[in-house]
Amino acid sequence: MGKLVYDGKSVYEIDEDCLRKKEERERQKEMEWQRKESEKNKNRRR
Repeated sequence: MGKLVYDGKSVYEIDEDCLRKKEERERQKEMEWQRKESEKNKNRRR
């Protein structure tokens, strides 16, 4: 079961598995960006 969010008269269910997968994808994108930036900086020093 997901997390329930109450917003006035509306109720939403958050799919926690989906949320974890999204967060993991975002972390991977950030790590990839940092790796690319690190490579750029190494090349500039030469």
